[in-house]
Amino acid sequence: MIGMRSAIPHRRPFDLCEFYPAGRDTTAGTLTFIIYFLSCHPEVLARLRDEIITKVGHSRRPDYDDVKDMKYLRAVINGMYIPELCMPFTT
Repeated sequence: MIGMRSAIPHRRPFDLCEFYPAGRDTTAGTLTFIIYFLSCHPEVLARLRDEIITKVGHSRRPDYDDVKDMKYLRAVINGMYIPELCMPFTT
């Protein structure tokens, strides 16, 4: 297997071209569904907004440490990966 990798080094750029759109589409799909979910559940949006304003405030953008500490935000994002939420029309 190691010999195979060194035998085809020109393949690396093509691998990156395949993974970039997949990551972009996954991120776009997740963000789209989160926005849709929040528009359908204003009580979740209000609680999420309160948590963000309490932790970050109005004067700056959240950084990685802020996001790490925002448990409700992480719960909302992780909840989008529950199959029943992502595929509401399946039986």
